[in-house]
Amino acid sequence: DVVDALGNRPLVAFTGVNTASFASGIGIGDVLVSVNGEVPADPRDASRLIRAAPRPVNLRFYSVPNLHVKRYEANCMVKYDTRTKEAGSSALDWKAKYVVVGGIIAEPWQMSMYRSRAEYDTAVMETQAGLPLSVKVKQWSLRNCTIHNDDKPPSLIHYQNKPCAW
Repeated sequence: DVVDALGNRPLVAFTGVNTASFASGIGIGDVLVSVNGEVPADPRDASRLIRAAPRPVNLRFYSVPNLHVKRYEANCMVKYDTRTKEAGSSALDWKAKYVVVGGIIAEPWQMSMYRSRAEYDTAVMETQAGLPLSVKVKQWSLRNCTIHNDDKPPSLIHYQNKPCAW
């Protein structure tokens, strides 16, 4: 019902950490209502209005009550340098990465890994500005992948002085 009611209204698809939108509480799924008092017809019109508006720009948003947006991104510990499904034998086998499935700059069937959320934010801003990426990203296609689920709860892997829940 919410999706039908919104029609082609501009929605927030991304908020970067340490940005004005993030600091002001604007969240993914919020609806852009007006730009300096003008109601945008669609996302393209919103972009045009924002680019042409004198600064500072007055943006009004509406947060849909009880709207829970699923985000397929998170800080993860990954092991991607071997072909086994087994847990690594030491903590050195795992690397902390920011993993995004789909997202604003990839296809829905792609998985991307960045060093951090800040680097993902940089990649989004550079892509939107038409700039070459200054950050390292690894991408994989999830087409024809097999998801392994052993129907077991996550276990606890113990490395010397470093318990890690999985």
